[in-house]
Amino acid sequence: MKHNLYAALFAGTLCVVSVSRGDAVAFWDFENSTETGTTPTNSQPFFSGSTGGTHGTADAVSNVVMHGWSASAGMSFVEGFSPFGGFCARSVYQDGYVWNDGNSFVSWTAPNWTLEAHVYIDETSPDWETFVAKMGSSFSVAESDFYFQRKGVDSNELRLNYRNADGTQIIVDGTQTLSPGKWYGLAAVADSDAGTITLYVDDGSGWVQDGQTTGLTGNLGVYSSTFDWSFMRDYYNSGKDPTVGYIENVRFSDTALSMSELLTAPFALNLSPISQTSDNNATIKATMINKDSDYVSSTLYLDDIQVATGSTVSGTGTNTISFSASNLSLTNHTAKVVVVGANPAVTVTNMWTFEVTQPPFDSVTVVSPAEGSWTLDDYVDFEVVVVENFETVDSASVSLDGGSTTHALASSSSGTTNTLTYSATGLSHGVYTGQVVIVGSGTEVVTNEVIFQVVQEQVAATSLIHHWDFETDAGGTTVIDLAGTADGTIVGTNYNWVSGGLDLFGGGASGDWNTGTNATGGSYVDLPNGLATALPNIVTFEVVYKSDEPTAWWQRLWDFGASDGGEDSSASGTVYTFGTTYAGVGPRTDITPAAGSTLFQLNSTASSIADEMNHLVWVYDANSGMSKMYHNGVLVDAAAMTGVPFSEFNGVDVNNWLGRSQWTGDGMFNGQLYDFRIYSGIMTESQVATRWGEVTVSGPTESPVITSIAVSGSDVTISWTDEGVGTYTIQRKTDLKATSWADVVGGLSAGTGSTTVTNAGSDQEFYQVIGE
Repeated sequence: MKHNLYAALFAGTLCVVSVSRGDAVAFWDFENSTETGTTPTNSQPFFSGSTGGTHGTADAVSNVVMHGWSASAGMSFVEGFSPFGGFCARSVYQDGYVWNDGNSFVSWTAPNWTLEAHVYIDETSPDWETFVAKMGSSFSVAESDFYFQRKGVDSNELRLNYRNADGTQIIVDGTQTLSPGKWYGLAAVADSDAGTITLYVDDGSGWVQDGQTTGLTGNLGVYSSTFDWSFMRDYYNSGKDPTVGYIENVRFSDTALSMSELLTAPFALNLSPISQTSDNNATIKATMINKDSDYVSSTLYLDDIQVATGSTVSGTGTNTISFSASNLSLTNHTAKVVVVGANPAVTVTNMWTFEVTQPPFDSVTVVSPAEGSWTLDDYVDFEVVVVENFETVDSASVSLDGGSTTHALASSSSGTTNTLTYSATGLSHGVYTGQVVIVGSGTEVVTNEVIFQVVQEQVAATSLIHHWDFETDAGGTTVIDLAGTADGTIVGTNYNWVSGGLDLFGGGASGDWNTGTNATGGSYVDLPNGLATALPNIVTFEVVYKSDEPTAWWQRLWDFGASDGGEDSSASGTVYTFGTTYAGVGPRTDITPAAGSTLFQLNSTASSIADEMNHLVWVYDANSGMSKMYHNGVLVDAAAMTGVPFSEFNGVDVNNWLGRSQWTGDGMFNGQLYDFRIYSGIMTESQVATRWGEVTVSGPTESPVITSIAVSGSDVTISWTDEGVGTYTIQRKTDLKATSWADVVGGLSAGTGSTTVTNAGSDQEFYQVIGE
């Protein structure tokens, strides 16, 4: 049995509570509609430009209109849900505005002031929920001039963050956690005479002081600007993020109210959702906190039939009623609670509509393959788990692009679990749709569909096109590209050459280098412009490193591309590929090859190992749309996507950096770079494991050192010594200014050795031995 809760439907009697004061400058109680001029209608939205005029709600003091941007974006009126009775406003990613349309309230300020609101948050995940805000910044920063909100960090406490009359930013934090699914009274009181700003919270049991800042000087009034006031929506860095929930009784006053003068609801109704037990049973529960009335009566109804009553409570106190229902029919039902108080006289009614259904199965899960997954060969298998059968199973089938195979499942009673598997081989490249169909007794049918992609890994020999070993010519500021011509330059002085690598000291942020000189901003390696644009469609990046700060966010191993700040400037990345040592769990690789294109992210499931060798390999195949990431020899993430070639960088990659980010606030890399290679082609899983073994056994591969060259006729004998691993290649140039080295012989064993090659017959020849 499964009970599905649907959107709430509310109905009730208006509560008339005297809350106006002579010092209130604006007060929205949502008890009127500016379109009709009378009582609003349930779910009637706020919006502008409707046939009857501006549609919203006017404040009870100065007739200032709050309305929405449009019928879909504006909040709506909801009756009976507020602890004050009557109407409140509902936001489902919607908002209300007081626009700069000539009214004086948008620029309102006062040295002593109070803001009050009652709010109910629907969102369960921790986030920044803003209740009242200004929609812009007077100071050219990301933050707006005013926020009254629930914090999205720590324990989700209340926060006031605003600019005072002289532009100084003031932040005051509360201490009480604001949980979803509950009404709260919230208040901020600024007192310039006393030099204090105080936050208050009422969780239903009365107002308490929640936070306070003292010793302030000057005018604590809100900075006077013409930006719109917004309700249940914030402004940050030009973005706008609505809050999901309810808001009631928003009041601005031009005096510092005492706690006893704040708005207090006669009741706090904590209405529990209907909880399911088994089959067609349900439990309904409601809790009322009586704060102001002499007594309270409460009645619970199921389908308009009285089923339970709460006891009478004299004075203040708590009253809880509950009811368990069984054998409910498979249809819609209503649950309603009616609360009546005497002083003041108020009736509050809340109603839910819920549906009782009885599907044959509680869930059907396709375990493999997952939606959007891919496989590297021509084989795929489904594992389908059917959980909690409430009826017997007649049949189960799996179809792959229309070809169906039926699997019989044993008949099962309530509470059992069945698993079926299905395998397919010989699949060609392409996208497939798999569908699972389960049929239960009574012809009930449950389906689950999954779409996946089959690609074949290109196991082509990789060709090294760039290789920086961070030891050739160590001691200068040049980082030699042993396989290509993309020599790099070390920028800054916060580095040191160490045995087999380059130690970058970190410190500062990437944007610290925007002026070109910053001794505290770490050091980085600047590689030639256009490097990324010239990369082939199929490419593998490999880097060996140590991290001194393995859990510091966004430190870059590489970042090739451009920011919107231009060359040599960090701002916000526009076109880029990067590898970072930490993005929440461990390393991450990203690619956005064209401005506005989709961002492809791969993430490690483990962090970098502090002060030990780490190995990161990123494979990107723009032809097949396959991308993979290996961390310390293990495949940690993979994705199938629409491949975009590096040529779409279109030469805008003027910031090709090692150790620095395109983003202003990201820290400089703090650690050691030992080896960085870029290959044309795919490094296979076995090749990655081999390289990781080389890194862990012997450290990074070191380039051999030539000890002698002997010439006898056309024979050239080259000898070298080295403690490295892997294989070696002899390369030759007849002109040092030539763009690339030519391979002469490869696959030579690592370590000390020699070999003889035939010369090219030129007047002068140059040789080098490189490790791979």
